Amino acid sequence: MTEKYGVRPPNDKYGLRTRRPRDYGHTHTTLEAITMTQYSMKKGIKVFGEPGITAVLDELKQLHDRKVLEPKSGANLTREDKTCALNYLMFLKKKRCGRIKGRGCADGRKQRATTTKEEASSPTVAIESVMLTSIIDAKENRDVAIVDIPGAFMQADMDELVHRKLEGKMAELL
Repeated sequence: MTEKYGVRPPNDKYGLRTRRPRDYGHTHTTLEAITMTQYSMKKGIKVFGEPGITAVLDELKQLHDRKVLEPKSGANLTREDKTCALNYLMFLKKKRCGRIKGRGCADGRKQRATTTKEEASSPTVAIESVMLTSIIDAKENRDVAIVDIPGAFMQADMDELVHRKLEGKMAELL
């Protein structure tokens, strides 16, 4: 038995064997599978089907309801406006509750040449920071509250005009 479970220390008053070191090798894979799985809109609709389409429509409806976008015909835009127009990207994710959530964002790669890093920063937190503070909160038995501000970025004021392009399946769904 000592080969399998280890040798007891000589001065152990409870007669217990030393504990094997804990192995947390699987933790990263588990966390990644839970938190880091999101699909492009096209793949998400294939995976989730009708609930995926509903999630995309809900996200686009939010843009409309909050008056974030104003539709314009391509005929009314200059060549420069068309060139600088940002594609709108949509991602789908299955939440822990089972609901499919759509997340949209502008593809800002075209703005990198003309925008400084300070102007382009957004107040988002790194997932690693969230995980680390969550672990500390759990270890210290802290009370934690979750607050969600719906469409937080949509409620921010912008000081410049930005054109977005909705193409393909997203434009069809509208």
